[in-house]
Amino acid sequence: MKKLGLLLPLLLTACAATDGQNTISQAVVKPLLENECKVQLNNRQEWKMVSLILSNEKKLEIEQKVCGCVSEEGVRNMTTENTIGLVNPNTRAQTAATMATQSIGGCVKRFIVD
Repeated sequence: MKKLGLLLPLLLTACAATDGQNTISQAVVKPLLENECKVQLNNRQEWKMVSLILSNEKKLEIEQKVCGCVSEEGVRNMTTENTIGLVNPNTRAQTAATMATQSIGGCVKRFIVD
């Protein structure tokens, strides 16, 4: 049983590296990145200013677009290190935060600034 616990991260890493775009890894990673994106988005100065003039419906629409973009980019650019970090409960939150940070700027520009 202990060997299975040691092999599980390696198997998940191998699957994430070779299983294409419609994967189990997406089903697990995307919600993590979307949640982290919402936290980071609400802390961004430009979002705070823009959200003052938007209706709640429009804010939700833009938030969904930005965070959908972040999760798509994160999954598309996921590395083996990211996968291992997400499998480990001790590093999952930090790994998700790092992955979201890497793409949130571009996604904000795409849906808010442009």
